[in-house]
Amino acid sequence: MRRPLTVGVIGCGAAATSLHLPALAALPQFQVEAVTDICPERARAAADRFAARVAPDAQALAEQVEVVAVLTLAHEDLVAAALDAGAHVVSEKPLSLDPVLGRHLRTRAHREGLMLRVAAVRAHDPTAAALLAAAGPGARSGVLTKLDGTDAQTRARFQVPAAHPPAAAPPLYPQTLRHPRQHRALEILAWEGYHLLTLAVTATTAPRTARACVLTADGRTVHAAFTDAHGQLMTLAVGPGPAGVYVDHARITAAYTAETAFPSPYPAGHGHPPHPALAALWGDIAQSIHRGDHAVDTLSADVEQTAADLAALTTT
Repeated sequence: MRRPLTVGVIGCGAAATSLHLPALAALPQFQVEAVTDICPERARAAADRFAARVAPDAQALAEQVEVVAVLTLAHEDLVAAALDAGAHVVSEKPLSLDPVLGRHLRTRAHREGLMLRVAAVRAHDPTAAALLAAAGPGARSGVLTKLDGTDAQTRARFQVPAAHPPAAAPPLYPQTLRHPRQHRALEILAWEGYHLLTLAVTATTAPRTARACVLTADGRTVHAAFTDAHGQLMTLAVGPGPAGVYVDHARITAAYTAETAFPSPYPAGHGHPPHPALAALWGDIAQSIHRGDHAVDTLSADVEQTAADLAALTTT
């Protein structure tokens, strides 16, 4: 049996402490060695819970482990620093809002024989695989909806309060998107709608052509559509939804029409098992590293390019 891969986590927010760290701690393929966060109290709480060390900063952490999980909002510089240290990297979604910068990072990692993967959980979700199988063979169209009115309350259950929370690093937008409403549409699609877009891209065939993108007047909800190589239409709606309501629904049509609702990826509380897609994601990462498979993560690249193409069409 191979020894576990050592892993360090940058960013100890709700996604780290409720999703990724519990999955890593439960898998024999990994040993959580160190954590770090710009909020020291969050790093200490995660280290205590998962029997890890607190690294003084991201660079020190990356120099001590084989795999770095970068679980922060804007993180291109952290990913680059981890690659500088010779570590494999798993990035929170998206790798970058700017597909050009994302492409540079992916190309660099591949050239240096390192894995760079986005934690695209939906790509490993058995519910998504069952949906596509139920739709049967043939070109696929679909209607995908995510309305999340529970995010703030859910994250608060798992987030250690910070006495003096620092400002987040500003996002890096594509140079081709110059209007603030295009930026906002891209944020919604690539941050809140990433899982939806992952399913939409997985279900369709390249090349994909953005057809429409409408940002509501309040700047909170996006309605978008694209067609694929077969002319099949995918429509998406992403927004906050009513308070306390979580909707993540997909209807896919090919030979048949199939639909499903995805539950929130967050567990019911501390101590509950992580979502099975997380175990599948990290298990696949471990296998790829052991095989020496450092192929470019084309799925996430396609998702992020589709998000940028749609945002470029933003209207009010």
